[in-house]
Amino acid sequence: MAVISLDDNSCLNDNLTGTAENLKNYQIQLSKIDSALPDTPELPALFDFLQKSASQSGLVLKGLEATSGTQAEEGLRETRLNLLLIGSYTSFKNFLSVLEYSSRLIETESLTFSSSEAGLINAKIRIKVNSY
Repeated sequence: MAVISLDDNSCLNDNLTGTAENLKNYQIQLSKIDSALPDTPELPALFDFLQKSASQSGLVLKGLEATSGTQAEEGLRETRLNLLLIGSYTSFKNFLSVLEYSSRLIETESLTFSSSEAGLINAKIRIKVNSY
């Protein structure tokens, strides 16, 4: 059985206070982690991001469907989304680049596309996002 003296408790308290102060110096880095791996799936914000990114890349987002989240590991939740996009090949490459460099961790799981008579690409993308 360990006995903690008041001096040890005071030292521990000082150490915790110092650690809390040090964490304040890393608020920007910690906010980036929160953005990459949020507490909840934040689907409305994610839908808005995908719509704006598609539009800015020159694509039309024709469909967006979220499947129910599943428990991947303890505390980690996976949510999958299916997107239907129409546009040029260059626009499609730009959109994939936006997803790749997003602050949110987005994993492209599958991709199928076909061309139409107008020279546009019909693409179906399945992506996965995580929340903790």
